[in-house]
This record gives sequence, structure tokens and C-alpha cells, in this order.
Amino acid sequence: MKGIPILWILLFLATAGVMGIDPYPDLSEANSRFFLAEEGVVLHYQRMGEGSPTIVLLHGFGASVFSWRTVLEELSELGTVIAIDRTGFGLSARPLNLEAYDVNPYSQHAQVRYMMTLVDHTVGQEEPLILIGHSAGAAIAVLAALDHSDRVKRLVLEAPSVLSSRGPSWGSIFADTQLSLSMPIVKAWIGRQFEDLLMSSWYDPSGITPEVVEGYKKALSVPDWEKALQAYTLAQQDIDLASRLGSLNLPVLVISGAEDQIVPLSQSKRTAEMIPGAVLKVISECGHIPHEEHPTRWLEWVKPFASR
Repeated sequence: MKGIPILWILLFLATAGVMGIDPYPDLSEANSRFFLAEEGVVLHYQRMGEGSPTIVLLHGFGASVFSWRTVLEELSELGTVIAIDRTGFGLSARPLNLEAYDVNPYSQHAQVRYMMTLVDHTVGQEEPLILIGHSAGAAIAVLAALDHSDRVKRLVLEAPSVLSSRGPSWGSIFADTQLSLSMPIVKAWIGRQFEDLLMSSWYDPSGITPEVVEGYKKALSVPDWEKALQAYTLAQQDIDLASRLGSLNLPVLVISGAEDQIVPLSQSKRTAEMIPGAVLKVISECGHIPHEEHPTRWLEWVKPFASR
């Protein structure tokens, strides 16, 4: 860690308390938990259930722990479930002084490091893990499995965005670091893009209620969310996971919606083919977020796989 004043960290701990950190008290919920990870980065997470196995849920681009609301409770029947807001999303930290960090806190490697620190603190350093990653979260799950093969025992990759690190096409707007993202007209446009992305993520968008839209857009009330989104987008590097998929040596379940417009079924098929022994399951009449659009069918495959 470099450049982060130790006095700031001590003051933060003294005033907030490690077990009671809540940077956004007006937005957090009764089941919200906060953890001070490395380098002063605060992660928001939800935990449910007890015992082994420990299942870690990693959401995709623009999402949060809210995305797992339809499956979290039923998964907790298997053991301990931890759903994490990845850095820059949900109610987790929005670091802006990036020069103060040894590793960019929005990078894939930093996200793995923070996740493992939180999990180690929550369930212990010896607990075996099952990682479930959706879309861009699947890339974090794969990277963690490669770097921590002694801990990660099973992977569920849902609509996995692991063959390319590119975000949505409109994300190129963030390439201009001089752009004043705080301008109301720009922030409003980005907010509309998020809503359009959500609608295109379902095969049947009629299931996206106003409550669901508000749940996804809740994070847009966090201060500096647009600056953090730009920092996240610029930090995503091509970590070439494709060339490493063949070295995965653990059970892997790949799930795809047949009508996924974000990560097409053909890409999920290719990912499964590149992982030795991986099993592909396809849900018909389903878009990019099977665990939300068809949670019952999703759970019919994930629960037996995770409980073996």
C-alpha cells in the first residue's frame, strides 16, 4: 500500500468500527454488511446460511448483490452463501485516488484479492469455496480459481464473459478521461443506458417490474458513481483467460440463456468446450440473466452441482 495516510485509516476505523462500517446508511438494507478489505477499500456484501460449503456469488457489469435476490435464500440451504458487491458497484467502495494504490482497485486481480480477503475473514482461510460468477463476474471467478486452486473446488459460470474483457459498446464513452461525467445530461444518459441494458438482458422484459429497475438503479444514488464507473471501465485489461481455461482442473458448470443477446449462447458453448470436463446447460426462452428470469430452472442445476 502506498500513499494512503495511515492516520486516515485509523480515523476511519475509530469512527466507523470494523464490524459496523456503513458508508451509505441511507441506501443500505437490514441484511447489508460491510468489510474493510486491503488498502482501505470497503466491500458491501450479504451473508446467509451456515456451514460448508461456502458459496460466493459474483455479479456482472452494472449489477450488485440485488441481482441474486431470487436465489440467495434457497442456496443458503446448502451452506454459507456470500454475495459480494464488486469494487465500483452496488454499495461497495468508489476509490478515486488511484495513484494511492499498489494495484488499481478496479482491476480484475484486485477484485480477486479483495474477495479472498473478505472470504478469509468471514469463514476462515481453510474453507473450500464454490464460486458462482455471472457475466463479467465469471471472469473474476475463473481468475480466482486459477490463482487459488487449493481453495476453489467448483465453478458455476453463468453467461460467462471470459473470452473477451470488453464491456458494453457504449462503454467507449469512458475512454475520454477528460469528459465531464458529472454533467447532469451525461449522468442521465448513462442512467438510461443502464436501464436499456437491463431490458435487453431478458428474453421477456415484461418480467422486469418497476421495483426491479429501482433495485438496479439504486447504486446510481451513490456519490461519484459515474467517476467510479469510468475508472472501472478503464481498468479492465485483457487478462487472456481464454488461453488458461484449459488448465482449470475442477468441476465446472456453464449455464446460458438460449436467447442471450449480451453473451451469445455460441460464446458460452465455446467457453465450455475449452474447459476440460465442463458441462453446459441451456435454458430456453431465456436471456442474459437466467438466475433472475428462470430461477427455478437455474436452481435445479446449480443446487445438485454445488452440493456434491
